[in-house]
Amino acid sequence: MNLLSNAVKYTPEGGTIHFTIRELPYEREGYALFQTVVEDTGIGISKEYIPHLFEAFSREKSSSESGIIGTGLGLRIVKKFVDLMEGSIVVESEIGEGTRFTVTIPHRIATANEYISEENAKELPEEIKLNNVRILLAEDNMLNAEIAMTLLADANAYVELVLMEKRLFLC
Repeated sequence: MNLLSNAVKYTPEGGTIHFTIRELPYEREGYALFQTVVEDTGIGISKEYIPHLFEAFSREKSSSESGIIGTGLGLRIVKKFVDLMEGSIVVESEIGEGTRFTVTIPHRIATANEYISEENAKELPEEIKLNNVRILLAEDNMLNAEIAMTLLADANAYVELVLMEKRLFLC
């Protein structure tokens, strides 16, 4: 989602964004390999900056000069998730031409014993209860906040909302 969000943020009106997922051949037993590509015709990233792209609080000067607000943490988080899932992420970009992110991640295939059939699903609890758990929800999108608050309230949690403004915060 972060890669798609960035593609939207950094692609001017009239540009294009392509999102594809495909399964690749894979020899590892019990696994499937999927490749996700997010490609845009946005502002692009300089070759000099690409090695720093996944550093915390890192933003290329041209992206901050464009008036697009961000903390410089999104791609760092993407990279951490990809690494945790034993995947890879490759970036190709040209200033003024756009950017292409290619993420390849192996996914374990559920065994027949792990697969939840309709009969087995009847044994699962219908809903999860967070009885009296207190949650502080920080969100910068009111629609997302309302959805999360509704789901959490339905699970009997006490929710306190902090609506964040989209700004650059420095620590």
